[in-house]
Order: sequence, then structure tokens, then C-alpha cells
Amino acid sequence: MYRVTNFDKRILVWVKRYPSIAEVPEKVTVDCLLTARSKARIKTCNYMIVVTIIGCIIAAFLGKRQAERGENLFKMRQDWYEEMLEKDKNK
Repeated sequence: MYRVTNFDKRILVWVKRYPSIAEVPEKVTVDCLLTARSKARIKTCNYMIVVTIIGCIIAAFLGKRQAERGENLFKMRQDWYEEMLEKDKNK
């Protein structure tokens, strides 16, 4: 038997092992807790995969919009370089 912490209680409720935090006993089996932690790790990784895919889609969409407007890194660097030369000449 393992004495659960508040975080462990939240994990046990999140993976639907118990209906609420109040109903989680003070001690649970080690196997029960390890299984709940594994399920929580898998759920977390799946959520992170979904967020990463959404972020990649958004980045590709924004990149295509910038390319249509003619904005690219080469042009931005060239403009910055010309601005620095201009400032250097004014000094």
C-alpha cells in the first residue's frame, strides 16, 4: 500500500480511477498508482502531440501568408543591414 499525495489524488481522478478527490482513499496499491501514472503520461503525451500538430499547421499557414506578402528573412536582413549603414553614415 502506498500513501497518496494530493497530486496523486488528482491523477487518480483525472484517469477516472475514482469519481472525485474526496473519494480517493488515503492508501492505494502501488500497482493502481503506477497504472494511473502511466495512463496520465499517455494522455499528456497525446495532448502534446495534438497541440504540436496544431502549432505546425498554424506556422505553415502564417508562413504562406508572409510569403504572399513578399516578406522573407533575406529581405528583412537586407533592410536591417541598410538601416544600420544609414545610421553609421549619419554619425
